[in-house]
Amino acid sequence: MIPILEQVEKEIAETGVLSFPSRRKLWEAMGSLEPRERDFGTFRSLTEPLKKRAELALACAQKVSRIWCAFDSEDKRPQRLVKRTRAYLDGKISAEALNTESGVIDDFVDIADNKGDDSGPAAALAAWGALVVALEDESLLEPWCADAVDSDLDPYDWDTAKNAAMAWRDADSEGNPGKRAVREIKFWAWYLKEAAKLLGAENYRFPPKYIRAFQEKQSPTRPVPEEVTLESFAEYMGGSYQFHTYTEPRKCYDKTPGTYKVHLWFGGDHGVCPVCHKAADEVTSVFADCCLWEVPLPGGRALEVNRVMPNFRCPDHPEVQFIFPPSTELVSNYNSALKHYWKAPGRKQAFLEQLESRLPRMLNIQAMSVEYIARHWEELHLTNAGWTDRELEQFSFDVDQILPNLFLHNCTLEQYFRYHPDQVRWLEDGSIEVEFSRIWIQIWMDESGQPKRIMLTTRFSIWVEGKPSKNPFLPGLLAKLRGITLEQAKESLQTVRTSSGEYEIEPLSGLTRPEAIRFQSTLEAGGVVCRILPPLMEQ
Repeated sequence: MIPILEQVEKEIAETGVLSFPSRRKLWEAMGSLEPRERDFGTFRSLTEPLKKRAELALACAQKVSRIWCAFDSEDKRPQRLVKRTRAYLDGKISAEALNTESGVIDDFVDIADNKGDDSGPAAALAAWGALVVALEDESLLEPWCADAVDSDLDPYDWDTAKNAAMAWRDADSEGNPGKRAVREIKFWAWYLKEAAKLLGAENYRFPPKYIRAFQEKQSPTRPVPEEVTLESFAEYMGGSYQFHTYTEPRKCYDKTPGTYKVHLWFGGDHGVCPVCHKAADEVTSVFADCCLWEVPLPGGRALEVNRVMPNFRCPDHPEVQFIFPPSTELVSNYNSALKHYWKAPGRKQAFLEQLESRLPRMLNIQAMSVEYIARHWEELHLTNAGWTDRELEQFSFDVDQILPNLFLHNCTLEQYFRYHPDQVRWLEDGSIEVEFSRIWIQIWMDESGQPKRIMLTTRFSIWVEGKPSKNPFLPGLLAKLRGITLEQAKESLQTVRTSSGEYEIEPLSGLTRPEAIRFQSTLEAGGVVCRILPPLMEQ
């Protein structure tokens, strides 16, 4: 056996994937890259080594073309790219003629950005990649990529084989990590066979025993729950049901459907650091992201699904920004999992009926302002509501009509108290005070420990125009307003938040309304241009 084939075969058998360094070695075995200057604008000659690599890339694009057809049967552009690339390699059209087809890449990238959790866009990118290889050879063969590893590659720079592998891996995987891993090893086994042909090993076959052994190590396929409920859906996705809302269509946008937004909780007391593989149990925040969006529902509406989960920090590797609980890894592709959950007749309609019939009375206190709640308290099913103090922008209400669906920043009270203990204080009167970035929340509990009444108070910040460290007046004014030393004031200017040329300084945040008005007046009198956020309500 050719040594490179033996080496790559071993890697695929052990890991189930083919790394970029190994793919590059296969390309190098097909012949040298025609030298040219970096970012040179002409096409490469159709040498034998280039043609071999182009044939391999084109085979990848053809293998996953059906996946694009299943994604969008009306858009024939990827199939056209494959046909035109075939024509160029057969000498039927010129390089210039083939290059006229390459302008579709911007559309393909937009589709991938918006539908990146689906396998279809990766198949389209593979078709475009095959065209590029035919014209310019594998760009990752350039000398400046010689020492690159997979983690160095941006997804926008993936080669055709990588995009095709991702499309093949995720298609028909039902979102199951084990099934997805098996599909990927089968793709790379096929890829190695195709590469072997081009290297002269016509009779090479990847040993099936390696695939069987790899398959036996994977987690079994999870069965789809028989009953269609929001709870069974959440469990199948790896989480638990929190709540869902419905947003009416925006009248000014005809194409914007009404959207059901489902929030799923992915709990756990630790995550695993991807660097040292040790358990990390220090929570830095509760993180939320969107795993499904713009999914069509019967009746012209849409579905959006959001994951909510604790984000952990590894003390040995603080540079790692995101470490989530293992429950977030149970599903590898949410689009595929959703399709599988809905696969049987009537299940999608049954799911919609769950969304319609179980739309809860609930309140999720997060980015909404006190003013918003004061204006919409009846729509939110709050009772005994009214201003406690207009001057301080304090608004109070009872929550008995919405229990148990009271959430703080997508969390239940128990979850929020657990993961944000530094923002929670128990007061002498038995109430609980929670500190948000823009509001204070005071909660009174009943005899059974359930929340009965809430008071919201707006917290204000003063944003300063221009870089604070370059303002000669600011340190002295800060020291005077906050009762701190001049050195402390100067130090606070080193850690600021910025947006559009304005800066938020820690000593000028978390203010009551009277404080914000007084501070702004003093700062402006001292020559500092600034404004209060959020804007003051009319009294």
